Amino acid sequence: DSLAGCREALDFRPDYREALLSLEQQHLTLAFEKNQALPRLDLTGSLRLAGFDDAAASSLANALDRDQTSWTAGAVFSVPIPNRAGRARIDSAKLQIARALVDLKRLEQDIIASVDSAARAIGTARASIRAAEEATVLAKESLDAGEQKLRAGAATTYEVLQLQRDYSQAEADEARARTDFKESVIRFDQETGTTLQRNRIRLD
Repeated sequence: DSLAGCREALDFRPDYREALLSLEQQHLTLAFEKNQALPRLDLTGSLRLAGFDDAAASSLANALDRDQTSWTAGAVFSVPIPNRAGRARIDSAKLQIARALVDLKRLEQDIIASVDSAARAIGTARASIRAAEEATVLAKESLDAGEQKLRAGAATTYEVLQLQRDYSQAEADEARARTDFKESVIRFDQETGTTLQRNRIRLD
């Protein structure tokens, strides 16, 4: 099914997943550059222990004395000055996002087209198998009838040999049709990125 195959491809294709991750990374880059241009409020603080003495015991006692301890606290509010370099980085990040979106949409269209082509190839190969099976049955019936005529003297050995060649060719055509079908299924799995799932292979 082409529609289901397209859904699987968008879920499992490594190249599509990589494109999504690339787009997400571009959005993170833009967010970072915009954040760099926002005002900032930084809290500051310090603790000073006074009263240190040459004697260790005295120094420790003074340090633990609250009267000898001083605190300072404050805040620093900063507003980035608009600059060409900062604006250029933001514009560049936006441009990269636009390009990533275009690439993603192009990849989606390519995936849909390739999956649809692979699905139609499976349908064609399946129809070829049915036609080849019918041709094989008809060739076998013709050979059986020719052999009966040969035994009855109503056909020549050459005619029967020709019927045998036709039957062998029909069998070969049927075998080739089955091989083509298997190859079309393999291609479909490749296009949808489901080869590992189809073969129940896990990469841990």
